[in-house]
Amino acid sequence: MDLSDNNLYNNRIKQILVKGFLRMSDYSDIRCMIQELANGTEEAWSHFIKHYGRLIYCCINKAMNYRVSQENLDDCFQEILRILLEDDCRRLKKVRALEEKTFRSWLSAAATRRTFNFFRDIKESFQLPEEIMCLIPATSSSPEMEAFRIQLMEVIRKKLDFQEGLVLQYFLDGLTLAEIAERMDLGTTSIYNIKQRAIAEIKRILRLDEKKGE
Repeated sequence: MDLSDNNLYNNRIKQILVKGFLRMSDYSDIRCMIQELANGTEEAWSHFIKHYGRLIYCCINKAMNYRVSQENLDDCFQEILRILLEDDCRRLKKVRALEEKTFRSWLSAAATRRTFNFFRDIKESFQLPEEIMCLIPATSSSPEMEAFRIQLMEVIRKKLDFQEGLVLQYFLDGLTLAEIAERMDLGTTSIYNIKQRAIAEIKRILRLDEKKGE
């Protein structure tokens, strides 16, 4: 082996060592991490789950006001990961964030949007709050009236769409208009209109029911 061959060999070893070092440790560089995720590097995947998995779970729970089963929570988490990694991380590659804080903000917004889409698609039924249940007539404690009350509650659940039910829950849990708007990534006017639409629908159902009982 002549000197030139030896230099080529040494340079190649340096490239391998540098590349290996980056794969092991340099995932604080967002661009590097995303590229390695697209390359299917196992270390990058482990890093992503370790550093951002909890954030995604928190976004799901917060978006659903901590009222979601563990099974649906895990399914939603997997769906978000699938969306982020599909097409060689196409969505991640479009991220302009180069700093950790900015990237976490982008990821939080993306996870929240996907959460709403996921639960809307599976038509997850929300739990009707006690404040709304109290509006439903219960003039008798007879089994027939209680069965009727339960049936009416189910009608209300089905009539309110996912967004209406979620906004109503947020209000009844004490969140302000601005807090709900921020959580759902919508304008305050939109949130107000959704709330009014939900209340109007409940009142309409109750009025129809009263007419049936006459």
